[in-house]
Amino acid sequence: MAKLSDEKYVFMMDMHHIIADGVTRSLLIQELAELYEKKTLPPVQLHYKDFAVWQQEEKQQSLLEKQRQYWLEQYTQPPEDLALPLDFPRPQVQSFEGGRVDRWLSAEKVQSIKNAHGGKKV
Repeated sequence: MAKLSDEKYVFMMDMHHIIADGVTRSLLIQELAELYEKKTLPPVQLHYKDFAVWQQEEKQQSLLEKQRQYWLEQYTQPPEDLALPLDFPRPQVQSFEGGRVDRWLSAEKVQSIKNAHGGKKV
């Protein structure tokens, strides 16, 4: 949550694709907006437990095992490393640590962004 003024805040969220795909993120944003507007969300029709039960059914177990075997065969040898162009040389030992960049926008820049979207709730 970022405070733009006494009455304006911006809610920002970042998550890895493994947590949620684009459809899920869109649904999450839509539901957050509805909750913010004090609307009542419709009842959830499927729960994770429904998925878990479906996944454990014998027919499904057979299908999943076939899919598992397929991918195990595809990756008997690991894929080669990608040789992507880099901005900076790789360290000798990769740490996989992320970084953080903080940037604050001036009031003028914030206003120009608001003006640019044309009131389309962006």
